[in-house]
Amino acid sequence: MGFDDFHAFRAQTPDDIVYDHFSKQVSEKLGYYVYRLVDPRNSETFYVGRGVGNRVFDHMDEAAEGKRSKKTDRINEIHRDGWKVATIIHRHGLRDDDETGTLEAAMIEAYEELTNRVSGEGTREFGARSTDQAIRQYDEAPARFLKHRCVVLSVSENWPREEDDEPVAWSALYNMSRYGWKLDIAKARRADYVVVQARGIVRAAFIADEWLPSDDPVFAAFPKPKDTPAWGFVGRPASYPAWEAWVGRRVPDKYRTRWNQTVRYVNL
Repeated sequence: MGFDDFHAFRAQTPDDIVYDHFSKQVSEKLGYYVYRLVDPRNSETFYVGRGVGNRVFDHMDEAAEGKRSKKTDRINEIHRDGWKVATIIHRHGLRDDDETGTLEAAMIEAYEELTNRVSGEGTREFGARSTDQAIRQYDEAPARFLKHRCVVLSVSENWPREEDDEPVAWSALYNMSRYGWKLDIAKARRADYVVVQARGIVRAAFIADEWLPSDDPVFAAFPKPKDTPAWGFVGRPASYPAWEAWVGRRVPDKYRTRWNQTVRYVNL
């Protein structure tokens, strides 16, 4: 839909802005769906979501209730300018929440300047990448952990999108990966190595000298983790043979993190 398609979303005054909601029959016919919120002033998609029933309208209700976020601020700006948010059902009749999650994640990556607070489900491991990155991820020989006990941590969510921007210094990798993990601390303390992976590739390997709770003073400079209890480690780069054998190789499929996982265990 282009700009000229949104004339119907112009209101006379903010008081004229009323959103229809789906009837039970419409909701049943739509089933699981993925939707977009579009700014009719410039035809820009500013939010992508998924749901059932009247989920697409919940955001305007949140704005009316005074809840604050980048999304509701945008909605209120549109209303103050005398427009109504264009609510677009992008795809419906999907099978289940997993299918909507996959499509939602792809759409979140496709649209820039979204007000979504989180990336789509599975984006860390299965999201956009160059063809060179895909070849590297799936065609490289896998790292062989053999009988070594390892805790594998995924930093894919914080990994730069462009390969040219990858942090290469072990100190940068160390600070990116050493803090704020929800894990089985008994297993982590038995591990010989902490293996750091992003987008299916081993990026670093460390020896954890000590695992500490996230509120330990040693982590005072780090932001407080959202989930507690959480753990971090104090350590050093793995010895040359381990680093050389693993770093740059793909993570074996059986130890890949999936969807919202961030931690896997090897031989533990």
